Amino acid sequence: MKNIHLLPTDKPSRLSYVICTEKITLTLFEDEMEKGKRFFPRNIYITSDEEIKEGNWCIDNRNVLNKIINVSTNGYVMFKNGNSIKNTNSKKIILTTDDRLIKDGVQPIEDYFLEWFVKNPSCEYVEIKKGSYNLSPMEEMLEKEYVPKGTFDTYKIIIPQEELK
Repeated sequence: MKNIHLLPTDKPSRLSYVICTEKITLTLFEDEMEKGKRFFPRNIYITSDEEIKEGNWCIDNRNVLNKIINVSTNGYVMFKNGNSIKNTNSKKIILTTDDRLIKDGVQPIEDYFLEWFVKNPSCEYVEIKKGSYNLSPMEEMLEKEYVPKGTFDTYKIIIPQEELK
């Protein structure tokens, strides 16, 4: 089942779709995309079947991103925009390249995966290993303000051994 979602963005991103070559390319310089209209920035969102909870970001079957502000006991979720729907078609976003979600606590995707993904753009699913991490009081004081405090889930992407064709 698909858990990698590649969506367009109007914000700078190191990952972009290059129309002239019809390939995904990893750019090293964000300003390179501004030199021509052939670069179309993309963000990657990796999802999980985990239970969606208050404060999580999710993506629905129409590729719309939403932040959950309330989950009712009857299975309905309320989004930050005020809409409320039955939670049957949404997946929890656990990893991303989207700076907005990263600042809101979603784990960033590591460069090693982006480099692999550029070579394997048809990949729609990767295995994820879940763990947890607890910040020590000293780490909490030293971390940036957008890093969650206390214990939180961490995810590791398991790259397939064979490159896809």
